[in-house]
Amino acid sequence: YLPYFEINGSTQRSMVAVNKAGTVLFQLNANGTSANMPAGLAVAVDPALSDNVNADYSAIVFVGLSGGTFWIDSDIAKRNPRQLVDDTIAFFQRYRPTAFACEGNLFQSLIRDQLDARCRELHVPPLPTKLLLNSEPKRIRIQRLDPHLAMQRCRFRRGTSCQLLVDQLQSFPLPEYKDDGPDALEMAVRLLQELVGIAEEDRQGEPPEDNVYV
Repeated sequence: YLPYFEINGSTQRSMVAVNKAGTVLFQLNANGTSANMPAGLAVAVDPALSDNVNADYSAIVFVGLSGGTFWIDSDIAKRNPRQLVDDTIAFFQRYRPTAFACEGNLFQSLIRDQLDARCRELHVPPLPTKLLLNSEPKRIRIQRLDPHLAMQRCRFRRGTSCQLLVDQLQSFPLPEYKDDGPDALEMAVRLLQELVGIAEEDRQGEPPEDNVYV
């Protein structure tokens, strides 16, 4: 069971999630400031392994940490490298994360140069891109998400793209599963762990309430 939350569709850069009692659990304002978000915000990108737009998915995943809960949004699609760069910049500007990283294995590290070049073209500040070199098997890294999912510490934005992420998580580790979304999610959670020193054993307690409104 994976709980969801919704974002007010009137503005893409402002989200407010509250529980049934009306308590604000998570808030990100349009100017980039946040409330009830002491730990941080992270975005991670898993580029496709092929330039063929019909071949592989690429994944951009946002994770915000508030009150022991991971608030998750994603953009998972089949697209060419230029579109991935544009979508990544838009996603970054929407959430203004504290930490931002791309997978840096093999030629995937080229996305940092592409992001820098595109930011110059758009006359926007360069993204503070960190390259994550993944040396452990992907399956082991993704399995580190299991305790968070089992304890219902993850909230997924309701929508088509996050539903694809949920589908990929639920099909793991079947042979036919796609791992682009879970891989980016693990990297974003890892970024937050590095940022605020979260240990899985320190995240005990009751899961959040099921009903979240905006």
